[in-house]
Amino acid sequence: MQLSTNENYALAYANMGLAVHPIKAGGKTPLVSQWQDKATSDSKVIARWWSKWPDANIAIHAGKSGLIILDIDPRNGGFESLDILMEELGETWLSRYQVESGGGGLHYYYSAIGQKDLRGLNLGRGIDLIRGNKYVIAPPSIHPSGGVYKWLP
Repeated sequence: MQLSTNENYALAYANMGLAVHPIKAGGKTPLVSQWQDKATSDSKVIARWWSKWPDANIAIHAGKSGLIILDIDPRNGGFESLDILMEELGETWLSRYQVESGGGGLHYYYSAIGQKDLRGLNLGRGIDLIRGNKYVIAPPSIHPSGGVYKWLP
């Protein structure tokens, strides 16, 4: 039996030590209750989920995966805020692990290990930190707009 593309990606993320869970196809809503506790890198659980929902989008649990994701939302001024931050800080702090969201935004992936407490940090309008008990939609998932999440080179 051939695995779906999203199942292959979910298993690849799990092999990298990332905790994943399924999301409604073309959406952002979890398909499993208590996803905060059930997100996993266990390949048997992941295979079971994607055999049930082969077109499910993929979510990566930030905290369980040891990640912090900088989420740039263009609809809320995220690119303008990012420009201001780059004027102040330069560009060297921007992660090379970048995803173009299906909605036209960007996600910058960082390791949470060794990071200071970032609560209360104001990055500007349209910029959020996804960390702790939150998740990010991962490639090659489909955004509600129909766009595809893609890793950037």
